[in-house]
Amino acid sequence: MGSILGYLLTKRILNAGKPAPLHLFVSGRKAPSVVDDDPPKHQLPKQKFINHINVLGGLPPEILEHTELMDFFEPILRADFQAIETYIYQPASPFDIPITILQGLADKEVTYQNLLPKIPSHHIIVIGFDIVIK
Repeated sequence: MGSILGYLLTKRILNAGKPAPLHLFVSGRKAPSVVDDDPPKHQLPKQKFINHINVLGGLPPEILEHTELMDFFEPILRADFQAIETYIYQPASPFDIPITILQGLADKEVTYQNLLPKIPSHHIIVIGFDIVIK
């Protein structure tokens, strides 16, 4: 979730003509331009949703196992997931800042291939070079 928020904040800063961030670090998410065809997690039944949060490693067991705390956090987490899962990418110019992409070795949600944006071209990229320059 933080990756898309970092991307959108960087985009907003640059579009406003403000000084560019020195670096953008992202992890755990496909490139913003990659359509996520996974079923939305925010619509899962309660126990499946909590299990999904557990698999992601997003909350300590002390919270996950505490019913009252989970009753408090579940709607907040669902709203976070809904915001990210319903985000629609708007094409933008590439950022002229360093970006570091991190991926957890045990991350089953995001593959290396999904971290990278694709451009509409063939094997020989020069054919679509104007797209790369944009």
